[in-house]
Amino acid sequence: MKLKSLLLIVLVAKFCFAQQFNTALCWKVTAPSSGTENYLYGTIHVTDERVYTFTDSLSSLIDSCQVFALELDPSDFNFSSAFELFKADTSLKDLLSKHEYILLDSVCRSKLGFSADIIQFVKPIFVAILLTEDFAQASSQEFLDLHLSNIAKAKNKELVGLELLEEQLAAIDKIPLSYQVEMLLESLRDDSSSSALMPELDPLIQSYLEGDTISLMDSFEEEGLPEEFEEAMLVIRNQKMAERFHKIAQEKSLFAAVGAAHLYGRNGLLQLLRDKGYKVENVPLKKGP
Repeated sequence: MKLKSLLLIVLVAKFCFAQQFNTALCWKVTAPSSGTENYLYGTIHVTDERVYTFTDSLSSLIDSCQVFALELDPSDFNFSSAFELFKADTSLKDLLSKHEYILLDSVCRSKLGFSADIIQFVKPIFVAILLTEDFAQASSQEFLDLHLSNIAKAKNKELVGLELLEEQLAAIDKIPLSYQVEMLLESLRDDSSSSALMPELDPLIQSYLEGDTISLMDSFEEEGLPEEFEEAMLVIRNQKMAERFHKIAQEKSLFAAVGAAHLYGRNGLLQLLRDKGYKVENVPLKKGP
């Protein structure tokens, strides 16, 4: 299912592992010249309280650094800017049949509280994500990324992003329009509610906490996303984030929390930073109560 594949990639993305790195979630990254100790932590974009289990250990590491970074600076994101970035030249009325558009309008009114006409000039992939967003919002807990950011904020750390919103959304926008339409139709026809998705997310979360890469890979559908999308979603973004990490780490100590998929592989952040001369070491984390 194309839609499910996309959602799983949004959560942790497809894991690609290099032999020199295992699947640990937290890494100390020591600068080559100054010896400054920085940290990289792989997150999963869910609100399930189980992923908070390492909070105490992470809080101590955050406290030891001057700067805290997420993929995006939370203050940079708002839905109005996202709508503008995903503005489409072709109306959904022209991309969908009359029956499909009527169905879209009904689902929009039910889930989003407004007519499909409001978003008819928004690209299909963003509409599909909007219609399935409740799966991650079902809990009163914060997303893990935001939870860690709030810890850093309470410690008066400098908060930054390793990439720009435009860059992240542009990567998602690499998916061909025809593929986006199929995803949107799946979100309309299938049960993409939180109650339907949670049984599939539960083993994914368990695998994440255990570093079980085989199970994580099995979580993805055999039908992958377009190659150009994966290139933009991981490889190009990783290169930009590594450069920004390096720039910050030259002046200040940094704790960065990014989607776990961005850490691993020959084009992952760990390898890219090692190529720049950083010493990369696993940091064992203690689970909380």
